[in-house]
Amino acid sequence: MSDSFQASNAAAIADALWDSADFAGAEAAWQRALGEDADDPVALHGLGKLQLARNALSAAALLLERALGLLTALDHGAVGEWLPQVQQDLAWCYYRLDRYDLAAPHLAALPDGAGLAAQLAAFAGRTPYRMSADVAEIQLPFWGNDPLPIVPLRFGDREYPFVIDTGSSQLVIDSAFLAELSLPRYGMREVISASGTPTLIEHTIIPELLLDTVRMADVPAEVMDVRRFAPQLGGLIGTNFLQRFFVDCDWSNERLTLRPVRQLDPFDHWQRALSAPCFYMDSHILLAETQLNDLTTMGYLASGMAGASVACAAHTALQAGLDLNDEAATRDAVSSGGGQTLQSAGVPRLCVGDQCQRDAEALVGLFPDALAWRYGFNVGAMVGHDFFKAQRWGIDFQAMRIFFGE
Repeated sequence: MSDSFQASNAAAIADALWDSADFAGAEAAWQRALGEDADDPVALHGLGKLQLARNALSAAALLLERALGLLTALDHGAVGEWLPQVQQDLAWCYYRLDRYDLAAPHLAALPDGAGLAAQLAAFAGRTPYRMSADVAEIQLPFWGNDPLPIVPLRFGDREYPFVIDTGSSQLVIDSAFLAELSLPRYGMREVISASGTPTLIEHTIIPELLLDTVRMADVPAEVMDVRRFAPQLGGLIGTNFLQRFFVDCDWSNERLTLRPVRQLDPFDHWQRALSAPCFYMDSHILLAETQLNDLTTMGYLASGMAGASVACAAHTALQAGLDLNDEAATRDAVSSGGGQTLQSAGVPRLCVGDQCQRDAEALVGLFPDALAWRYGFNVGAMVGHDFFKAQRWGIDFQAMRIFFGE
């Protein structure tokens, strides 16, 4: 590769296909680019971020390390816009591999990454999420299910109610726990909720918690004012926590079952199961192809969003043919970003893969452009709790599929 930097035609075509959510087409074009130049950093980065989205973390790390090394060796002005993107993807890759020692330096070099980098560096070689027992499964009963299913986690001698939220990152705890449990503090950062509202979070490490009878040690956690919008809650169980297990959320029997990932085919025993591929973006974001009537878009999977089956921007609602003429139809929605009052509209057919819900309810008004276009392609919807509660659901993070069963 020469010292000048310019994306090849094949790599540029691949990027355009990625931006239209044609992931198979993008993969083929990036492979063509590498066939022409095995040291094409744009193609290596593209394939690396695709493997990251598939949760194929070892393959992603190899590709992203090669891309970063090649870009770092170049002396060209255009490289500057690529370096942070590759470094961020590599940071999330090591983060999800629990290689905090490798993730922390990359995060520290990124804007707003210092707090999380300090949290990860504080592990100092310790493995996070260590469990005290080798168990086949952990069952947590629902303490309630209105408006969201709540399960107990024990800190010390007390149990606290937590919501299962695939839209959150680490375990999220209320800010009161910092003083109550004398937890360390590793800095703050600002995150943007689905409504576009900035929210401050702080980073800490929980020395130990109890899942039923199983102790888990050194659990990274985010701290925010959870009780501001949900006074009854201790916090949220996010995707980084859940990814250690096959997740089985059984609404009818009111229990959450967590099975360590070494078990094979955890959903074979379900009487009926439909599954859909999903993608794992950045630190914790889950996406799946979603249909609102005849409109196909990518959708965020956010089991902790209460108030409706789906939320979307006004332009997505119009493209899907939703009726927005009833200005009096409003609903309140609650998620980790807080509460919002939004316009309500009916969705005759809402689907994730082949799992469909008829006469669903949509909340219209979310989605600033930064959220809708953060990955290049459009993410037009957020699938919430009222869709998930209609059936038993589970996630296989190894195969990156979400299951729906009876």
